[in-house]
Amino acid sequence: MNKVETKVRATLDVAACTTLRIEQKIALTRNLGTKLTDGRFLSTTCTETRSQSTNKERAVQKLIALVRKGLVTRKKRIATAIPTSVHNERLRSKRALSSIKLNRKRPETDPS
Repeated sequence: MNKVETKVRATLDVAACTTLRIEQKIALTRNLGTKLTDGRFLSTTCTETRSQSTNKERAVQKLIALVRKGLVTRKKRIATAIPTSVHNERLRSKRALSSIKLNRKRPETDPS
């Protein structure tokens, strides 16, 4: 059978990359830590097409997209107070549930 292997793997050594600043390398290792192999290599593969050159271009594009995604800094979440209306609504619903459950009980009988 005539089979040609067209799978392509693009790899970037984050620690040895000379185009990235130290801050960027730290950000990449922090943000993409689970995608790094041996703590320093970022790699992607592509087997989408039957052309090895097309797969190579796509693998490089995936790698570039991963690096861009890893360099984006996330905004810190600002904790906000629960609005009074939401708090009051929760208490009202708890009271309503409590009264429903009270109505399920058998009425108390006087032992006279």
